[in-house]
Amino acid sequence: MAHLSLINASLEALSEAEGIINPSLLSLNLHANSLCTLNVPNNILQHSPSSTSLIKVANTHANTHVHAYTHVHAYTSLRDLNLSSNKLHLHPLPSPNELNFLQLSPNLVTLDLSANFISTTSSLIPSTVTLSGLKKLAISYNNLTSFDGLSSFAPNLEDVDAKGNNMSDPAALVPLSSCRRLRVLTMQTRSGDSPNPVCSHPTYTAAVLASCPFLEVLDEQASTPDGGFSLDDDTVDEIINAGDVVSLPDLGDSFNSPTHPNAPPAAAGAAPPISDITENASPSLLPRFDAANERYKKLKAEKLRSPSPLKSPSPNSPSPLKSPSHSSVKAAAQAPVQAPVQLKRIDQLEEQMKILAALASEQAEVTHVLMKERLVMAEEQEEEVAAATILSLFTSSSIKHSHLSLSLALSHWRARSSGMACVDAVAHARRQGASKAAEALESKIKYAVEHANEMFREEKGRMEAVVGEQREVIKKIKERNEELTGKVALMECDLKEQSRQRDLAGDEVRSANRNARKAEDDRHRAENDRVATAKEGEKWRLRVEEGGKREEKLRIELGNLEGVVAEIQQKQEKLTSVIKVKDITIQEQNGEVKRQQSMIDKHNEARKQMQDDLTRIRGERGDLEEEAEGRREEIEDLEDRVRELEGEAERMRVEAENKGRGEGEASRILREEIEAENRDLKEILGSKEEALNRMEDELMKARALYEEQDEDTRLRWKSDMDGMRARIEKDKRGWKRDVREAREKEGKWREKVEQGVMEAKRAKKKLERAEREAREIKDERGRLREEIKKVKAEMEEKERKSRGALQQMMAMYSN
Repeated sequence: MAHLSLINASLEALSEAEGIINPSLLSLNLHANSLCTLNVPNNILQHSPSSTSLIKVANTHANTHVHAYTHVHAYTSLRDLNLSSNKLHLHPLPSPNELNFLQLSPNLVTLDLSANFISTTSSLIPSTVTLSGLKKLAISYNNLTSFDGLSSFAPNLEDVDAKGNNMSDPAALVPLSSCRRLRVLTMQTRSGDSPNPVCSHPTYTAAVLASCPFLEVLDEQASTPDGGFSLDDDTVDEIINAGDVVSLPDLGDSFNSPTHPNAPPAAAGAAPPISDITENASPSLLPRFDAANERYKKLKAEKLRSPSPLKSPSPNSPSPLKSPSHSSVKAAAQAPVQAPVQLKRIDQLEEQMKILAALASEQAEVTHVLMKERLVMAEEQEEEVAAATILSLFTSSSIKHSHLSLSLALSHWRARSSGMACVDAVAHARRQGASKAAEALESKIKYAVEHANEMFREEKGRMEAVVGEQREVIKKIKERNEELTGKVALMECDLKEQSRQRDLAGDEVRSANRNARKAEDDRHRAENDRVATAKEGEKWRLRVEEGGKREEKLRIELGNLEGVVAEIQQKQEKLTSVIKVKDITIQEQNGEVKRQQSMIDKHNEARKQMQDDLTRIRGERGDLEEEAEGRREEIEDLEDRVRELEGEAERMRVEAENKGRGEGEASRILREEIEAENRDLKEILGSKEEALNRMEDELMKARALYEEQDEDTRLRWKSDMDGMRARIEKDKRGWKRDVREAREKEGKWREKVEQGVMEAKRAKKKLERAEREAREIKDERGRLREEIKKVKAEMEEKERKSRGALQQMMAMYSN
């Protein structure tokens, strides 16, 4: 038995197939099983250690528990491996229990890892192992973001299927450039289904062509007949106008400097300079820069005004078979001659070469500047992608004209070499004063120029003919190749179909008895499944009823919580009203304090006025005292005067007594006058003293009254202020206590409200969870019913197939 197919056999380990696998097995198909490992049975290894090395095809598709492959090294001749629709997690640092390709055979050709959970290709196998024989890799419908590390373990890949992944950056395609043999790449289907995000990028096609220049099939579409994918003007304009491609590297001197005569020719596979590509490419393949920049229009006008190149010599003019050698030029330089005409012609040729080189460099510079204006800056690792992208715009023209550009460059080098050698010879002849050498050089220069022009024309015509022939040959070869490929594909399909039919016939014959034996087991299993399903349905029904009870209980709790919340809100409103009343009382107390303060201000004003009156009275008293003092001094003066008058009167009396009685009369009159005057003075002094005493009494009364009133007022005000302060402090303490208690109550009520709200939310969540569980239970019951129906249908189908197989076997045996 060379082939064995155990499709959908519910195998969980290879040990269950013991007795079926034999040393001569070459193909093993374990499609749609439940394998956990690929451990080889011990009896097989003991019987023949190299037996499993004969297995070349292993298909473990849809084995949903494949996590470890510990004995893959036993299949040393394995060529095809299918691990699709499993649960492989290949991260950048794989764990020991995950897939390890270290033991895989280097003869592996096809590897299918589709529909897994792979996030990177850099950890498929260790860095020390290389699958040089791997040609086809199917890694679609995973979680890839780039192709990093792909070429390190599979450098010879030819077909990569990576549709349905998560690659969004054109830089993710750069690692494909190391796969030189890649011919088929699938990032999406032909109709655009299952794409990667990068497929919608405006530079997607250009980036793929830059990384894979030899690609033949992209996204299930073949290349164009002339060897590349078409890039029309609209696609180029979209690429340029999108502005999402990374910036180009600076163009150095290699793009616009004239080629050195002694430089070696470019390699056949090397890309030609941009100036040659843009000069020889057809206008339909180039971006329309004349509509994008005014500078190009200006340079184009200057190019039209530039002097035209020299006309080629007539066909009748003689042309040498070869250019003058260095020795002949040196010998001719020994004769003194002057050749101004030939030197002028060489200067003109040199000037024309400079003009052509300048125009080519200006065109390349304009292309570079305009592309830089349209593209955005990016990181350094993406600049290579940008350079390859801009070169891919001219892929078709570079393929068509690479040989022609090389031949034209060689002709240009030969003509420039001859011209420079003649210029050196003429300069040497001038320095030596040789005249005959100039005559010899005249013919040499003429022959060199004519020979260069003729070679240029002949080489150009020959290369154009060669290119045309090559195009026709390539076209015919491709048509023949496509025809042969179609025939080969049809033959392969026929062979595969015949092999499949043979395998199916053998599988049906070999598995008929096993299916018949399993039919009864399937019936018992279906009955057990039906009973288990009924029990599960009853459990779900009970869970639904319990969920309904919990839902009713949660509704009641939610109603209670809403009542508590309403009560808390009422208490909060009462507390708000109490706080408002306290605020009004505080405002009234503040008004009373303001009134008391106004009374205190009035008393202070009255006290100030009394102090002013007292000051005024004291001033008047001082004035009166000064006036009384003056009066006392006057009285003392008057008393002194009286004493003087009495002394004079006494003296006059003595004189009068001495003089007689007449004098006595005069003395009496004088004394009466003095007494009268003295009496008047005493009356005046008495009145002044009475006024002074009266003023002193009034002053004392005023002082006593002021002091009495001031003391009473001060004491009364002090007692009033002390009482008011005590009441205010008491009220403040009471208010603070009330506010503190109110705030504490408010905080407690808020906590209760928050707790009530949280409980309400929890109750709501519980209610939603219960409703969701109820819906899930209903859905599960529906799914169980559907599964029961499917199981019944499958059982009926299996019974029908078993009966048909038994009938066929009986018919075969009877025949």
